[in-house]
Amino acid sequence: MLADRLRWASAAVGGQINSLPPFWMAFAFVVAVSLPQAFLALPIVVADVGPLAGLALIGVLGIINVLTMACTAEAITRSGTVRYGDAFVGRLVADYLGAAGSYVLTLAVSLLFFLALIASYVGLATTLSDFAGLPAALWIALPFLVGVYLLSRASFAVTASVSIGLGAINIVLIVLISLLALGHFQPANLLADNGFFDERSLELSVWRPVLGVMLIMYFGHVPLNQCARTVLHRDPSGRGLLLGSVAGTVCLTVLIGMWLVAVNGAVAPQQLAGQTGTALVPLAAVLGPGARVLESALVVLLLGLTSLRCSTILFNLVRERLPKRSHPLVLPRERGKLLFHPRGSRRGNLRLTLTYLGLDGGGPVGEPGGEPRFRLDTLVGDRTLREEIGVTRSWTATESADIAPYLQERGLQLTFDVLDANEHYARLRVTSPMAVTYEGDWDVETATELVQHQPETDARSDGRRAAPGALKERGRFWICVGPVALAFLVAEWQLLTGTGSFARLLSVGGVLAVSLIAGIFPVLLLAASRRKGELVPGVVYRFLGHPVLIASIYVLFLANILLHGLVIWQAPVERVAAVLTGVVVAGATLVMVRRGALARRVVVELREDQRADGRAVFTVVASGQPVAADVQLTYPDGEHHVHAAAGEVPRFTALRDVLFRLPDTHAQSLKVWVHRIAPSGDSEALPAVLHVRWDDTTQRFDLQSSSGLLLPLDCKVKGLSLHLPERSAATRA
Repeated sequence: MLADRLRWASAAVGGQINSLPPFWMAFAFVVAVSLPQAFLALPIVVADVGPLAGLALIGVLGIINVLTMACTAEAITRSGTVRYGDAFVGRLVADYLGAAGSYVLTLAVSLLFFLALIASYVGLATTLSDFAGLPAALWIALPFLVGVYLLSRASFAVTASVSIGLGAINIVLIVLISLLALGHFQPANLLADNGFFDERSLELSVWRPVLGVMLIMYFGHVPLNQCARTVLHRDPSGRGLLLGSVAGTVCLTVLIGMWLVAVNGAVAPQQLAGQTGTALVPLAAVLGPGARVLESALVVLLLGLTSLRCSTILFNLVRERLPKRSHPLVLPRERGKLLFHPRGSRRGNLRLTLTYLGLDGGGPVGEPGGEPRFRLDTLVGDRTLREEIGVTRSWTATESADIAPYLQERGLQLTFDVLDANEHYARLRVTSPMAVTYEGDWDVETATELVQHQPETDARSDGRRAAPGALKERGRFWICVGPVALAFLVAEWQLLTGTGSFARLLSVGGVLAVSLIAGIFPVLLLAASRRKGELVPGVVYRFLGHPVLIASIYVLFLANILLHGLVIWQAPVERVAAVLTGVVVAGATLVMVRRGALARRVVVELREDQRADGRAVFTVVASGQPVAADVQLTYPDGEHHVHAAAGEVPRFTALRDVLFRLPDTHAQSLKVWVHRIAPSGDSEALPAVLHVRWDDTTQRFDLQSSSGLLLPLDCKVKGLSLHLPERSAATRA
């Protein structure tokens, strides 16, 4: 099956990707994963303004995007949520800029991929129609149906490794086609109609699609977040992430310039101007039939991959906002099993079996010796894995270094909460997109409990019973497919009415969405992270945070949006959308600043890292800089004093109390973060009690969230005291 082949290819390529040094991994993500379909529209939009003018604009935008990419890389490096969690760009923005910023960015990303999906449908259909016949309105159904089929297989995902592998192939095809085009190079074509140097530069119609298409060439800021966690694990300083992303942006700019010179030098401007499809159609007329093989491969891989990637992202944006499938059920001790397997794929490929083993020591839950124990058996192909786990409250598959890679590779997850447990049964709430079935004995107590939680549980023909779900799977699927289907209908309508334009769709997305994603938000994130960041990068370029540079980039991109809405664009819908976007961005920025997006924060962190044999450290960071504090570590047999901004905590399992005396940092908020880094790299909360001593009062907090406790600072903190309860041997292990 196609999905299985892609998954196997993903695993093979993924092994090579994961072995890359940090610099080259970041470089590969920026160049290959973010390789834009706008390559196929750029020669068309610069035909009117002139290739030399287009080269000049690409150079300027390339420099600006190098700066904003560096801003994004530093902001990511300072974020503990990204480094030790699974946060995407929206969560990063929420941590630094608040809910208002997260909402605006989520809408921008959604709009970008929605318009990009429509454009990929239009570009693919019109190009294939010219190359292979049949109306474009029929060709457009092909990428849509393939995308829906793959989305229906819950284990399918356009993984980063697949994107990098196919992106590398696309780069090779672009270089080969460029070399063929250079063989037909005509200097007159490159020098014609240079819009910067004649009266045509004053005609608004010439500039309507240009800046938007050029902007959409640069959206690697979003994919950069995908590789950040792996890169930062190997290079905690962030140097590889920053330099690799900057080098990738430079390489992408050079590749764009080479493509523009080759295609616009080979094809006359009058043949490119006015094209509603891609530039490959007029280029094929110049290069001849032999080049159509390469061009067909490029359009299918580049636009086909883009349509699949956009479909997957839109699908997941909806799915993550639907109520999660949560299954409350009872699992009898050693007389029943829960079986998990991906929907729509062969069970032999991956299957998990969960068995309840009873309480450790036979005591009540919550008391020593009363921890529920489970056995998890995993079958992956011919390989069998087994582990026993103790769960007091909740367990997620990311805690298992053996199982997590297999689930992440397939885009799956598994979490269960222990609602109640005794020597005879455990009552669980399971959350997972996988199919869940029960196998084993059914006694009265178990059956009654299941019926109370899910009256619609049905018997299966093989004697098993399907576990309940919060929302019917088929209904969830079609709700999630809604944006993809809407994009298909819009593209179909545009082709049938003759209003569809590949370049125009990309231009709108570039102006309205990429101006935010690649321009406004990177500088805001940098400014906020240098005041709020939990971690300090090993390499920092001070000039990036200069207020003049940040304000200049912000104003430049905001002015670009408003200029298109007020002057350049003429269509009423586009003008209203641009003006409304500019007003919303400006208003949201004011809201973010008023709610403390740029307020200074002091972060106190106590971290145990199980990846480093349980090595534990403390750090104190204020306004993005390390700040020395007086730290007192208390053990059953004595105390240890240190004055430092960071240091190792010896004998962490025996540690009972930590007292921090902070200097006056003039910060407006305080974050206290006590957590453990699991072997999988995920952050888990450590049980601790925090006492904050103010001028005339002391407050007590139970730290339960791995994201840390955030407090406003209205007055000076006299001291912070962390109490860690005595841990059992099982907990220490």
